[in-house]
Amino acid sequence: MNLIKSLISNKSYLSINLIFAFFPISFVIGSALVNLNFLIFCCYGIFYLRYKLFTSNYNLLFRIIFLFFLVIIISTSISFVRSMYSEEYSLVDLSLLIKSLVFFRFFLFLAIVYFLNKFDILRFEHFFISASVVVMLVSLDVIFQSFFGFNTLGQTSFGHLRPDQSHMINSAVHSGFFGSEHIAGSYIQRFSFFSILFIILNFKNEKFKQLFFTILAVCIFGIGVLVSGNRMPLILLLMGLFLFLIFNFKIRKLVAASLLSLIIVFSLILFFNETYKGRFMVMQNHSKDILRTITAPIVDQLKKDKYSKPKSERSKNIISNLALKILPGNVRLLGKNEDIIWESNHRRLIMTGIDTWKLNKVLGSGIKTFWGSCHMLGKQPDINITEALVHYKKNRLCSNHPHNYYIQILSATGIVGFLIVLIIFMLLLFLIFKNFKTMRIIKYENFILLASFICLFLEMFPIRSSGSVFTTNNITYLTLIASITICYKKILKN
Repeated sequence: MNLIKSLISNKSYLSINLIFAFFPISFVIGSALVNLNFLIFCCYGIFYLRYKLFTSNYNLLFRIIFLFFLVIIISTSISFVRSMYSEEYSLVDLSLLIKSLVFFRFFLFLAIVYFLNKFDILRFEHFFISASVVVMLVSLDVIFQSFFGFNTLGQTSFGHLRPDQSHMINSAVHSGFFGSEHIAGSYIQRFSFFSILFIILNFKNEKFKQLFFTILAVCIFGIGVLVSGNRMPLILLLMGLFLFLIFNFKIRKLVAASLLSLIIVFSLILFFNETYKGRFMVMQNHSKDILRTITAPIVDQLKKDKYSKPKSERSKNIISNLALKILPGNVRLLGKNEDIIWESNHRRLIMTGIDTWKLNKVLGSGIKTFWGSCHMLGKQPDINITEALVHYKKNRLCSNHPHNYYIQILSATGIVGFLIVLIIFMLLLFLIFKNFKTMRIIKYENFILLASFICLFLEMFPIRSSGSVFTTNNITYLTLIASITICYKKILKN
C-alpha cells in the first residue's frame, strides 16, 4: 500500500492524473462518458503543454503513426470525391469525411499523453490503481449477478436462468454494470492484468499473502469472464497469463500456481454446474465438427491423388484445402457427392473484407465504409451477399465491420495503411523486447509497462475476432494502452 500513500501525499498535477485515471470507470458507464472524459483530458493536456505540443520534436514512431492518420483522411476524402460524381451520393458520405477528420483527435491524444509524461505532469500510478480496483468490482458484480439474477445495483441479468429454463444453455450470460451490452468479459480481460500485477507488487514482501491474493484474483477474473458468456476474452485472458510466464520469470511461480488453480476451479464448475457443462460440451462438439469438416475433404483428396496425380499437385491441393478451411466459425456444408463447400460467418466476413480491399487496393475505401463497399460487391454477378448460401457463387456477408482489426484496416486504408500498422506494431514489439531484462524487476513502473504491453498485444492479436477498430470504446482503449507503451523510456527511467 506504499504506492497509494505516496500518491495521496503527492498533489502536484493531481487533477489531470485523476482525469486520466477515470478512463476505466468511464468505459463501464458508457460511450458518452468516454467521449466526455476524452475531451476534458485533451483540454487539460493542451492547457498544461501549450506551445510545447507544437514545438517539441516527435520521434520516428510518432511520425509513422501520424502517417496512418493521414492515410485515413486521404482515403476517405478520395471516396467522398468519387461519391460526388456518382448517382449514389448522400449526406452519409459527407459525414464519413467529417468523421475521418475528427478521428485525428486520437493522434492528438497520443501526443498529449506522451509529452505530459515526458515533462513529469502525467504519471500512470493513479491509472494503475483505478484499473486494478474497477476491474475487480466489475468481476465480483458479474459473479454476484450469476448467482442471484441481479447485480449489486439491482439491474436484472439478461441471461439469468429460471429453474424452468435450465435447458436454455446459451442464455447463461451476465453483463453486470453493462446492462444489455454483453461486453463484461471483454472489459475484465482488458484490465485484469493491471490488477494482478498490482496485487503482486503490493504484497511483494509478504509471500503467503502475495500467493493467496494473486490466485484469488486470477480465479475471480476467470470466473467473471466465464459467466459473462464471452468466449474470446476467456481465451485471451489465459493467453495473457502465459505471456506473464515468458516476460517476467520472477513471478512465474505465482502465475503458474494461479493458472493451475483457475483450471481446477473451471473443472469443478463444469462438473457441478450443468448449464456451463452443457455450454462447454456444445463448444467441444462444435470444435470437433469443424475439425472433421476441415480434415475430411483433405483425407479424401489425398486418397484420390495418391494414384491419379503427381506429388507436386498433391501438395498444392493440401495447401489450398488448408488455406480455405483455416478460419473458425459456424460450419455449413453444401454440395452434392464430392462437391463440398465449407462456409462460416467469420470466413465470409473475412473474405468480404479482402474483396472490398480489392476495390481500392492502394489506399482503401476510407473510414467506416465497409457496409457500403460490401453492397457494391453484391452488384457483381458472381457474388452473393444474402444470408442464404448459393452454389457456385462467392458467398459473402455484409456487416458494419469484418470482425478483425487487420482486415478492417486493410479494407479502409488499403495496403499503405495496413503496412504502416504492421510497422507500428513491429516497432512496439522491438521496444518491448529491447527492454526485456529491465521489465523483470518488480517495481510499479515496470509492471505498468508490462501490463500495457500485454494488453496491447492481445488487443492487436492478428487471428482474434474483434469489434470495429473505429468505434469510440475500441479506439479509445487502443490509444490509451498504446500511449502508455509509447512512454516506455520515461517509465523505465523512474
